[in-house]
Amino acid sequence: MKKILILFCFISLSEAASSTNNIGLVYGRQEGKTEWSDPVCLTYNPQYLSIQNPLPSQEKNAIRGLFKDFTPDYGCGDSSVYDGGSALNKIVAVARGNCTFVEKTDMAQQHQAKAVIVVSSFSGINQTSDIHRFIIPTGTMLKSDFIKIQKLGKSVELMIYSPEVLDKFDPCMVVIFLLAVVCVAVGGFWSGLIVIDRQKKQEEKEKKKKEKKYVQSSDQGKDETDDEKDDEEHLDITVPAVIVFFVLVCAFLVLLYFFYDYLVFVIISLFCIAGSMGLYYCIQPAWKYIPIRTSIPKLPCCKSQPEVKNLILYALCATFAIIWAIERHESYAWVLQDILGLAFCINMLKTIQVPNLKICSILLILLFLYDIFFVFITPYFTKDEEILDVTRRTGESIMVKVATGGASKSKEKLPMVFVVPKLNYSPYSSCLNQPSMLGFGDVIVPGLLKIYYIATVIAYGIGMIITFVALELMQTGQPALLYLVPCTLITTYVIGCIRGEFKLLWNGTKKVSVTENSENPSLQPENVISGPNTASVNNVNEEMSSTSTIDSENRSLIRK
Repeated sequence: MKKILILFCFISLSEAASSTNNIGLVYGRQEGKTEWSDPVCLTYNPQYLSIQNPLPSQEKNAIRGLFKDFTPDYGCGDSSVYDGGSALNKIVAVARGNCTFVEKTDMAQQHQAKAVIVVSSFSGINQTSDIHRFIIPTGTMLKSDFIKIQKLGKSVELMIYSPEVLDKFDPCMVVIFLLAVVCVAVGGFWSGLIVIDRQKKQEEKEKKKKEKKYVQSSDQGKDETDDEKDDEEHLDITVPAVIVFFVLVCAFLVLLYFFYDYLVFVIISLFCIAGSMGLYYCIQPAWKYIPIRTSIPKLPCCKSQPEVKNLILYALCATFAIIWAIERHESYAWVLQDILGLAFCINMLKTIQVPNLKICSILLILLFLYDIFFVFITPYFTKDEEILDVTRRTGESIMVKVATGGASKSKEKLPMVFVVPKLNYSPYSSCLNQPSMLGFGDVIVPGLLKIYYIATVIAYGIGMIITFVALELMQTGQPALLYLVPCTLITTYVIGCIRGEFKLLWNGTKKVSVTENSENPSLQPENVISGPNTASVNNVNEEMSSTSTIDSENRSLIRK
């Protein structure tokens, strides 16, 4: 079950896509009235506006004119709607399709219109090499916004401008940053405590075996039970598992791209299960101190008698997830989703154990390439999708479309991300309603690199800051792993080389039982570990088993 849940957390988007177009505001009022309506959004490309006639940034210089609705006409060269000077000094609206934006704008300019609003089912303007022919502003408006203007009446005056926003920084970025860093810090620290505790128990068990020399059958059964419990709490990753995960992740993302409306409900169901489990395992260490020891009879699906208090806890966690599922479209649902996501990521980070740096490097590099490919390369494979215009839409990123819901008919969004809406007010609040997002995979994957705890957390934080800077500079969706993987991986490599521990970290360590050690002389401690730390291992008390010796070395690395 845990392997399946980890698979789905890796498909999430790094960062929310930001539009490459600019946003203008359109106000309307009935002719003769003084009060303007609430603004609606106009998407435009600033390259399409001439230097002599940019979209004004101040209300006093705004483009004003009477509104002329030519929809559902396309306003192309063969259109007759412009006859009789109907567009003179007016802001005209035409439907999207049948001809290019250049042709629509040329027709409006020839008939001395002030601006063109292209009504569309989706925002954005096609790229063209004829931008020098745009003299009057041209932008797209969603049909849902256009209906608001139509409802103002027959004789309507419009005002168009693009107000400057002095404070472009939004606190939502700080919230995303804190959520990600807290997950990595808490999950990594908790994982280290668990590993050290497990190694101490292993040392005690091996010491008892050494003292008794012969293990009784009853002790063997107890040890096996302890090992099974330990396996349940931890999931070790191997190279074949990494490759299988990578192939499945790629395949599932492509399936989501083509069958999003069906598979999104599978993801929502899995998120409820994973989130409730993560919440349970994060609360359970404190919950166990409640002085209730009542148990129910052993169930077929359980290896031991479950305690009533633990059942109550999971029922509460499951109820929390169900409430989110029911209320997921409400404005406050992002808080519930982020709480479940926080618990899920911390639980995964404390559960997953990577045995050596080699496997961790393979995993991070593969997902690093995966993020780049599905964000930056896939648009070259999807650019031939036809729309109503004669031209074709610029290719879309498979990753961006899947993570943002794309053109989904169900209007559902993938929940495997941290979501934080825009928190500061601006004139564009009604337009820029796309929240900031960070995929769980962008937290869990770099967080697996837990070798040098403090350095890794700092490097992860720096990588997040670089991601935000790139997002702001490029104004397009960014694959966070493009920045997080180099920051965390290179930091680990450098510190490992400086301390002379790289070879030990790369190959990991082996655990050798007392029986194997006594039967095979080649498995003595000095032969198990190679590298500069071998001498320190050989100086350990000879009464300790080889396993405890190696585990002590592991524990010293974790503490670093």
